[in-house]
Amino acid sequence: MHCDKHLLLILLVTSGINCTCKFFTQSITGAKDLSIFRTNISLLNKFLEHFASCFTKKQFAMFLLVVYAMFKDYKRNSLEAMAQAVHTDYQKFQYFFSESKWDLPALKQKRMDIIQKQRTTALTKDSILTIDDTGCPKPYAKNTEAAKWQYCGSLKRQENCNVVVGAAFVSKAKHFPLDVIPYLPADEFREGKMTPNLKTKYK
Repeated sequence: MHCDKHLLLILLVTSGINCTCKFFTQSITGAKDLSIFRTNISLLNKFLEHFASCFTKKQFAMFLLVVYAMFKDYKRNSLEAMAQAVHTDYQKFQYFFSESKWDLPALKQKRMDIIQKQRTTALTKDSILTIDDTGCPKPYAKNTEAAKWQYCGSLKRQENCNVVVGAAFVSKAKHFPLDVIPYLPADEFREGKMTPNLKTKYK
């Protein structure tokens, strides 16, 4: 679930770069010196306002800070580093991802609605659906969820890695991500390959 949330936020940021929306005026506390993120906070807030109905007020305030933090470059990305970047307590960041209840389907649907309404991102008649996986090498990870010895597309060989499966639409003029889902290999389950309803990357 932690990984699902992080991937969805990445998709939301990707969508926001291409959208313009109504100005958002809610005061946000906790983020100081946001100029370090080299992004237009007002424009970003206009886009993120669309997702306010998917969160409580406290959740939404944290949601904004998390998205702000995703625009900064990190030597090694982690929730702790992101929390420090926006001068927010790490425990609050951790709780937002691990314990706070999100309506993931509602967030995904809201994002898809926005994509389809925007001229710069809407599907066109010549669009085709593409599905592919990509791997993030984790050679030293021992306890990272779903990090297993498997084929890593970015390295073109077997490696201990996390794998996500993504869907995107592609046309002659543009391409845009639709969804990404973390792949859980059979080793993640007690019954291994005999696990009922075990999904392949394609499924």
